Amino acid sequence: MDESQVSGESADTPRVSILLAVYNGAKYLSETIDSVLAQSMSNWELLIINDGSTDSSKALIQSYQDPRIRYFEQTNSGAASAILRGYNESAGEFVAFLDQDDIWLSEFLQTHLEHLENRKDLQATFSWFKLIDSSGRALGLHSQRHLGKVTFEELLRDFTIGATSNVVMRRQAIELAGGIDSEIQRMYDLDLFLRISRIENGCVESIPSDLMLYRRHGSQMSSNYGVLMEEWERVFAKLRSIEPDVVRKQFPVAKSNAARYFARVAYEQMRYLASLQILGQGFLAAPVSFLLDLRNWVTLGAASCGLVLPRTVHRWLEKAAGFDRG
Repeated sequence: MDESQVSGESADTPRVSILLAVYNGAKYLSETIDSVLAQSMSNWELLIINDGSTDSSKALIQSYQDPRIRYFEQTNSGAASAILRGYNESAGEFVAFLDQDDIWLSEFLQTHLEHLENRKDLQATFSWFKLIDSSGRALGLHSQRHLGKVTFEELLRDFTIGATSNVVMRRQAIELAGGIDSEIQRMYDLDLFLRISRIENGCVESIPSDLMLYRRHGSQMSSNYGVLMEEWERVFAKLRSIEPDVVRKQFPVAKSNAARYFARVAYEQMRYLASLQILGQGFLAAPVSFLLDLRNWVTLGAASCGLVLPRTVHRWLEKAAGFDRG
């Protein structure tokens, strides 16, 4: 497809290229784009790749008249394909991915770039984030509060980065890691970030501040926990061929921790029995690690309550714990 730039051309080479894949994302898209426009730094380009949307996404995007926004269309090929298309068209020294329903706080880009520019030993940074619901209300949940650098082995065990939209990386890091694998459609970010962390020990570091809002809602791609589990296995099979000894050593705990995430996704979809079954898989993978991790007990308790308690009582308990389904 031909490129259709929303308006004009940027006079300066952008410092950071923001890649935003869109598929029927009109419901939340304006909030996401507005959060980019509200950034405290202005030297960026936003490449929006419409991956065959059938809703009003195209009209919404083209209503923005900002020369830094560049618009592309392609037939529906999946998020990873769209991100790769945007990456190949981008020019920034730094690259960030942004999901169509997430929101950056105004200092997101500036904070990340200052960190990376002051630390030449780093290839990528990730920030903390908070979770919101479909209406933008806080869920009372947040990302892991990791401090400092994180190694490849640590990320294998427990993916503390946690989301696609909270990472900024050097363009050279993507190239050194072998590029974006468009064959891994949903977990292309997990695959890429893990490979970047292999470039050099400790080349990925956290920024201890909530700079992003991660939206949880029923229609998002990450709601299909079964498909996500299959792709997770594909990512680890790929990494096993690259780092067989390391992956073999970390795999049991990695699978247990991943099971907790998939169980939480199932819980949010009110699939309480499935959530408990997935937690069981996590226990079998690494029993000691599972039992020692409080997060497993929280998810276990929540899913058990959802399964046995009356719905009104369960909803009341959720709200009391800070989780409001709206």
